Amino acid sequence: MRACTRDALHVLEREAAAGSSRNELLAGLGAAPHVVYARVRDKLKRMQRMAAHGKNPLDTGFDRMSTRGHVQRWPEWTKMAMVKLPGGCGGLQQLFEAIAADPAMAQYLDWRADPNCRAVPRWRQQLKKTLSRLPYFVNTGVRARDGTNCHVYRYDQGIEDALAQQHRGGRTQS
Repeated sequence: MRACTRDALHVLEREAAAGSSRNELLAGLGAAPHVVYARVRDKLKRMQRMAAHGKNPLDTGFDRMSTRGHVQRWPEWTKMAMVKLPGGCGGLQQLFEAIAADPAMAQYLDWRADPNCRAVPRWRQQLKKTLSRLPYFVNTGVRARDGTNCHVYRYDQGIEDALAQQHRGGRTQS
């Protein structure tokens, strides 16, 4: 077991027993440099979230975000889901349902709770990151009227082609 994990668990136990704030405990441990303080604070938060999900924070394998291989291809999967939606546009809930319903994608979805969220699976968080990170998934500025009030996105092939051409240095693909 790594020392930082033991220390973080010890602080968790002290925090629960003393009922004091996390900041006071970290200052009492001598976590003066801001970088060390932030790292220990983040480790404590993560361990508390894992405990809230019923997981043992000291189990090995939870240090990594996922035990699955890196076979997920979120940009391609998101494009495939967008094409299946009516009009090529859809809100997050529609995209979630389209991806979960596709057997080719569903087998690779990581349904464990994301350590940074309380009730959202990891694959949904990754889909949200994909939509906001890539410019060819365009936020239409419209909100979904399905009760979720989420943004509606559309896939723009022209932007993706322009980015690919820019990446190739303006050369056309032969």
